[in-house]
Amino acid sequence: MKWIYIFIVCSFCYTQTDTEIYLFDLQKVEIVHRLSDGTHQIENSYILENGKNITNRNGYDNQPYFSLDSKHVYYSSIRGEKNSDIYRYSLVNNSTQQITTSEEAEYSPTILNDKNDFSVVRVENDKKQRMWKFSEGKAQVVAEQIDQIGYHCWLDNTTIAVFRIEKTMNLKLIDVKDGKMQHATNNIGRALFLNPNDNKLLFVNKENEKQFTICKLLNYKEKISIEKITDVVGKGEDFACTITGKIIMASGNKVYIRQQHKWSLIFDGKNEFQGTFNRIAISPDNTKICIVFEKNIPKETN
Repeated sequence: MKWIYIFIVCSFCYTQTDTEIYLFDLQKVEIVHRLSDGTHQIENSYILENGKNITNRNGYDNQPYFSLDSKHVYYSSIRGEKNSDIYRYSLVNNSTQQITTSEEAEYSPTILNDKNDFSVVRVENDKKQRMWKFSEGKAQVVAEQIDQIGYHCWLDNTTIAVFRIEKTMNLKLIDVKDGKMQHATNNIGRALFLNPNDNKLLFVNKENEKQFTICKLLNYKEKISIEKITDVVGKGEDFACTITGKIIMASGNKVYIRQQHKWSLIFDGKNEFQGTFNRIAISPDNTKICIVFEKNIPKETN
């Protein structure tokens, strides 16, 4: 039970952070490189434009996730003295709607289909942290015997990759048909994403404290197979993928893209954002990007 206690403390710390969700246009651009032989090479990239604060309030708003039609952003939010609930922002009419109103706390909304059914990690009244699925307004626990879940990502209709709180934060694979859990690797970051380009899971491996790496889960059906993709930027662990599989990652108050075997800066927020970017979500139509901004709050002095 020791490790559950540790995560509860971490969850409480999250509630104390002041975070905002910003929505940007993810604009395609062409970068022209002049080569040494006098010819030119065109590289397709992105920039972030027209940033808009879609939460714009004091308190915790985090873990954005786009609907499959790219018209809504789901996120977790703590309002007043209540636990975290799931809210939905409409890109069509710029309105916000509360989706869950339970006594428990829901985090990490993940849209499952075009009906906007979604799964969450729920912190229950007895402090268990389990997967739940919401369909047509009704909630049902998933793999009820497995708790200590921090974050999750569906690999297919029956397999879930989870960030599980153990002695270290480990990658586990859960088969929802029989509830069996398989160990994949140790000491991972919180971001778990399917690469739209090949439908493979990407995650950050933090085994080497001096240099985190982004890794890919190549196979899990017969045996676990993992390969390193790239080193992260700085100590970053939050990223997402474009529709073509390019990785976009936050580090400090800057945003980078991985292409041509290197990280390139695509947004510098140092003048406007005095704080840190963390969680990232890219819309399925590849035109919008959400980035969570954690403000630097000056400490009180006597």
